[in-house]
Amino acid sequence: MLVLPTPGEPTPAQAEAGNYAKRKVQWHGLTISIENEAGSMRRGVSRTGVAWETRVPYPYGYVNRTMGVDGDEVDIYMGPTVDAPMVYVVHQRCYGDWDRWDEDKVMADFDCEESARQAFLACYDDPRFLGDVTAMPVAEFVAKVRATAKEPAMIKGLPTVALVLLCKAHVRGYVRGDGVVVRAHEDRRSSAGVAEMPISERSSSSATAWGDHRAVAAQISQFISGGDFEHFGLRVNHTGHVAKVGDILDNSVRWDDGVQTEDELSGTSTIEVTDKSIDRSIGAINKNGYASLGDQVVLVGGDDGGWGEDDGERLVRHATVLAAWNIPQK
Repeated sequence: MLVLPTPGEPTPAQAEAGNYAKRKVQWHGLTISIENEAGSMRRGVSRTGVAWETRVPYPYGYVNRTMGVDGDEVDIYMGPTVDAPMVYVVHQRCYGDWDRWDEDKVMADFDCEESARQAFLACYDDPRFLGDVTAMPVAEFVAKVRATAKEPAMIKGLPTVALVLLCKAHVRGYVRGDGVVVRAHEDRRSSAGVAEMPISERSSSSATAWGDHRAVAAQISQFISGGDFEHFGLRVNHTGHVAKVGDILDNSVRWDDGVQTEDELSGTSTIEVTDKSIDRSIGAINKNGYASLGDQVVLVGGDDGGWGEDDGERLVRHATVLAAWNIPQK
């Protein structure tokens, strides 16, 4: 995270006009303008004409080139956990009309939802300001907050369909129908991104089995039609290597004649899936022997990392696991 020099705290007049130097933070491709540093005072006047002030425990500002429903940029608090994988969006309630949504406050770089909630509450003198909280992976949030520039709206999460992206995490070698030999492939992945989980405990990851082709295709279509990511891919996780929804996967590494190298690729290796290739991509997984009984298939979304070496292989940068399916053992 790149942080530029910190100017002093603005005067009340400067804060009201907004015409003072603000520290800029580069965060996951977004530019954050810090209006109030940690420990400084925020001051204002409520819609009923009552003056208020609060000391902020964490840097507070707004996301540049966005638009909240209040006509200003989307507000954000920057927590202490650099590169935390999740973002927590507080749907703040309206003062005096507590059942009504007012605006979103973004809690970034917090290690868990409870930490984000407590940080939000520390900035308000009435706990009723705290509304529902939506948790989402960083990549999903970045796409959604950028979209507010054209269409201000509540920042909601993805559909609650239990899916997992299909990544070519550990692919056994095989011979294609045209006689071409495809080498075995295995990813180097951090322990933080993949959790060991017995197959018996995976059944809860999706009510739909991978073999239910029509249902799986419909679920993939929901994510693609949302337009929240530049690229989508499918990949297989073999037994003992399970990804969770919300994980951001490591980049794959290059293999040379069946030997893993230290050369990191520009993204996670997947089989590309688009709105026009869903059936074909599912068929490629089944036909080419990527997956076996008991494996897990996951769906990821992220930025374009370019084409891979194999036919249909797409590298996805910042690959976020959106959904997962189990392949029944029998």
